[in-house]
Amino acid sequence: MTTVDLTNCDREPIQFLGGVQAFGCLLAFSNDWLLAHVSENCVAFTGRTPEELSGVQAVHLLGAYAFQEIRGRLQWLQYSDATERLFGLDLFGDGKSYDVALHRSGDLIILECEPSEMTNRLDAISAVRSMMARIDAAEEFDEFLSDAARQVRTVTDFDRVMVYRFMDDGSGQVVAESRAPGVDSFLGLRYPASDIPVQARQLYIRNQFRIISDVNGKVARIVPAITTTGEPLDLSLSVLRSVSEIHLEYLRNMGVGASLSISIIVDGRLWGLFACHHYSPKQMSFDRRTTAELFSQMFSRDLARRLQDEVLNHEERARVLHDRIMSSISVEGSVFQNLSSYMEPFMDVVSCDGVAVLVDGQYTSLGLAAREGELDEFVPFLNRTAASKLFSTHMFSKFLGESDFTRRIPGLLAIPVSRRPRDYLLFFRGEVVQSVTWAGNPEKPVELGPNGPRLTPRKSFEAWKQDVVGQSAKWTAAELKICESLRTTLLEVILRSVDVNEKLQKEANERQDTLIAELNHRVRNILTLI
Repeated sequence: MTTVDLTNCDREPIQFLGGVQAFGCLLAFSNDWLLAHVSENCVAFTGRTPEELSGVQAVHLLGAYAFQEIRGRLQWLQYSDATERLFGLDLFGDGKSYDVALHRSGDLIILECEPSEMTNRLDAISAVRSMMARIDAAEEFDEFLSDAARQVRTVTDFDRVMVYRFMDDGSGQVVAESRAPGVDSFLGLRYPASDIPVQARQLYIRNQFRIISDVNGKVARIVPAITTTGEPLDLSLSVLRSVSEIHLEYLRNMGVGASLSISIIVDGRLWGLFACHHYSPKQMSFDRRTTAELFSQMFSRDLARRLQDEVLNHEERARVLHDRIMSSISVEGSVFQNLSSYMEPFMDVVSCDGVAVLVDGQYTSLGLAAREGELDEFVPFLNRTAASKLFSTHMFSKFLGESDFTRRIPGLLAIPVSRRPRDYLLFFRGEVVQSVTWAGNPEKPVELGPNGPRLTPRKSFEAWKQDVVGQSAKWTAAELKICESLRTTLLEVILRSVDVNEKLQKEANERQDTLIAELNHRVRNILTLI
């Protein structure tokens, strides 16, 4: 068996750890309702040991009403990869109430139960309706995120709730937070991609809620440990799944006693998380966890709408420019003349520091742009890379290496305006020196621990500032979409211009042929006369 440490933890099979957190109990039944697996703490819930429960029929373990309810809910899971919940259920027919999570794992039916909290129960639908009304009132995007963090903290009562957004490079940044008095702020801190491994991010899409009630809590192992397929039980959708020791050590290094993560999913992709920390163990009731998860799903839809509205606003500006160009373009002029006359409107639509037109070897620019003598430095690269599609970068030195040009203008967006690989509309961005505040040194995400060569999670989470140079502001997805639309417009204009010029050329050729014929006729008459 391979030892897992931070050199390979991105491949750790965290859904196959073989245990659950001991505040709940897991029961796994076959399709014919025979008990196949059980967590070793089952005696505290059922009064029977794992050995006594092995192979027991569900009708001899579960209460009659509870069994009927579970079988009814199971029908809802027939075609979905999800979890059903039942609250206040007399699961074992002994008068004790349990909250139950139900899901399928391969051919097995998984029941997870934990004692119900009968007082101060929360009506999830009413609570979420009220929470959404509060965040919907926010006009600014930052205010919207901050209000969402406050609503989650109200429900969970954790010491700190953060809105954690994933960046393009896999790192994450705290973009909003709500915290209890006396708790340090993490707002604005950046965390390296290694803090949340790839397989953990993938699992956050399938299982959108993750609680760790006590980083030092006991783990109840699954008995038997191996299924009939020869593998550990797949706990991807488990609400009680035990935790990787590396992640627990990471949380301890931060001083965290309990944590909660709720996925924020936009268009099927993991946009971010509600990341919650508490500085002592905290057992959160099932109804409040369900409320927080439902709120996150509603928030994700609202977030997607706001992000889409931003894109639509950019597209409207592009459409206005399209109409303006199409109504006033001079089809009799050259492509170079037409594009050169619209450089200022282009800059209004696409945020940039400079714009340039390069057509048929002719070049003109406005603002911060490449000089003619610098064209040979990057145009051959564009001819190879961007002959028929957009090319964009915020760090041109990655492609061309360090030079005076890439230091002065690290950001480039090139729109091909012909089928020939040499005509472009170019947008430039100058350097933006950014001060990124990391939670610890990102160049040293791990340290040698007390167990010899085994690597251990970072112990230092003190703010570590890094000045990022040699880069421009990144081109956003909305800007790239605008430029793709702009390219379509320009190609339409160019085709119209070519058609008109071909027609004018044809008419000119016909006139020339007529004149030549007339001249030939006159010459013949003169020769005949002579």
